[in-house]
Amino acid sequence: MIFNVTQEDIDGAQRGHSMYCPVAIAMRRVLGPAAVLVGIAACALNNRVTRTFPYEVTEFIGKYDAGKPVEPFSFELTIPTET
Repeated sequence: MIFNVTQEDIDGAQRGHSMYCPVAIAMRRVLGPAAVLVGIAACALNNRVTRTFPYEVTEFIGKYDAGKPVEPFSFELTIPTET
């Protein structure tokens, strides 16, 4: 599944917040109201399915949370059909 982190996601997000980071916002836009919690290296969906992020996502989250400039990007992540 492809997720697109937009400038709007970045502008409306909260640094250091697992549910309101740009990556979590982009994932919820695709997955619907599923509970998405994002850490620096992985995410949890509905508190039961965990997926490790590709390097570019980890790098983005680290920069974003540190207050460094970031740009919109896309990433692919395998999501099981039942989350």
